[in-house]
Amino acid sequence: MSGSRCAALHSKNPAVHAAYCKDVAFFHMVPGIMQMKIFNMLRDETWVDNYLEESRRRLKNHAAIVMSCLDKLGLSYITPSGTLFIWADFTPVFRSDPSEEEAKHIFYKMIENKVYIPCNKGFSGDNPRYFRIVYAVPENYLTKAIETV
Repeated sequence: MSGSRCAALHSKNPAVHAAYCKDVAFFHMVPGIMQMKIFNMLRDETWVDNYLEESRRRLKNHAAIVMSCLDKLGLSYITPSGTLFIWADFTPVFRSDPSEEEAKHIFYKMIENKVYIPCNKGFSGDNPRYFRIVYAVPENYLTKAIETV
């Protein structure tokens, strides 16, 4: 199953289905062998419960690592709740009032240092001071990125 992608949308809301099918997804039949493997994996309720519990534990730990780093750097942020990322306020990093141009400059400076923290413009945001830090990555990647920042 390595490299295979499969998703499911579970909603009773027809508007959600319509929007998702129109704007987000291209649906096609999942190969039979893949269906069987996913079926076997998901019917093991103990495994699913343990997977979800471990995932929540890791995400909570990783969020705490990032928030601790941001606190040390004096950067404020929006505390995450059920997400895979943190919106961090980079206002102290700007030389003047936050602008899209300077946000782009800050973004590329981080890229030069091999750290990818995009500003919110790429996520249809309109406030250039916010950058999106994804913490749903292996812990060693996270700690290396934090050391670089």
